[in-house]
Amino acid sequence: VMTTPREDNTPPAVAVAEPFVQPVTAAPVQLPVTPLPEELPVLDNDTIANLRRMTTGADSGFFGKLVDMFIEQTELTGEEIDEQLRYLNLKELAAAAHKLKGSALNMGALLLADRCKAIEVKAKSGQQDGLLELVQAFRDAASRTTAALKGL
Repeated sequence: VMTTPREDNTPPAVAVAEPFVQPVTAAPVQLPVTPLPEELPVLDNDTIANLRRMTTGADSGFFGKLVDMFIEQTELTGEEIDEQLRYLNLKELAAAAHKLKGSALNMGALLLADRCKAIEVKAKSGQQDGLLELVQAFRDAASRTTAALKGL
């Protein structure tokens, strides 16, 4: 291709087709971990009523013992969650949160189960950002759940 120099001696413009390159992003996948609104009840009254019905019988104090065991499990698992967070052992952190989530659902502790789920999902994603805040929200939910259960 022959081009004629311009009158001002600048080189002629040449159109060069550039290949289309799709930009590649390496951003981590964000899993939805949005806590439910605060209107979420601390305890599910239907689950509590079913537990009371199922535990009536020969031992009149069995429901109270069940509540005490759950509160103790919540405290112990809370300590484990704190320890696993301290060492950033995300696999064990997710496992501890998962275990308590199941117990909380069985006990009707909806808010606590939700906070456990949030920790579990975040830890399984391998993302550390926001974990401290989720554990603080867990601690608040555990305290509120314990108070509500003791008030039954």
